[in-house]
Amino acid sequence: MDAAAQLRIAMPALLARHIAGDEAQATAKAKAIMDEYSDEQIATVAATLMELGSEQRLYLANRYCRAMVRQWIGEVFIETGIKGGEHLRNAKQAGNTVLICNHQSYIDTTATDAVLFWHGYGDIADRVVAVAGPKVYEDPFRRVATSALNTLPVPQSSRIRGRRATEADSKHRFPVLESRPTELGGPGVNRDSRGRRATEAD
Repeated sequence: MDAAAQLRIAMPALLARHIAGDEAQATAKAKAIMDEYSDEQIATVAATLMELGSEQRLYLANRYCRAMVRQWIGEVFIETGIKGGEHLRNAKQAGNTVLICNHQSYIDTTATDAVLFWHGYGDIADRVVAVAGPKVYEDPFRRVATSALNTLPVPQSSRIRGRRATEADSKHRFPVLESRPTELGGPGVNRDSRGRRATEAD
């Protein structure tokens, strides 16, 4: 069996194992999407999965991975909705925008992409770039999910050095952060019971 054929089987099965519903049905739906792709398109999927997170740079979503992962998310949620979507439209028209999300689980960013797409905001979902810690590139399942997103890798501060050094480094490489009040927090920023700021990029 060649590499393309193996990937056509492996990716749908990998995604299906991470849902609580009918695994066989979920696998079949994801495989049906994969079967529509040519070997050349499957090769781009393999290349994306291999290179994700290998360099400190922007990674754009693989369109073929995105279609399959959005299908997979449909097997995870029973009902979804969006309130206040007009604010996203206004923000897009105004220019570059930072979305600060309430990060509750590892699936949040992937789910947000899919829900925006399902409810008529696919053009916005396609433009979102997620700030991603090293964990999202580590294991096969997360790499598949991440391949469907535009991501910008950032260091895991607790693994590398103290908070002050991390913030100084971030300001050096991303000057826009200097003008953003730290008390606002942001993706990957939490506070402990005494109100101290602690970085946790996931």
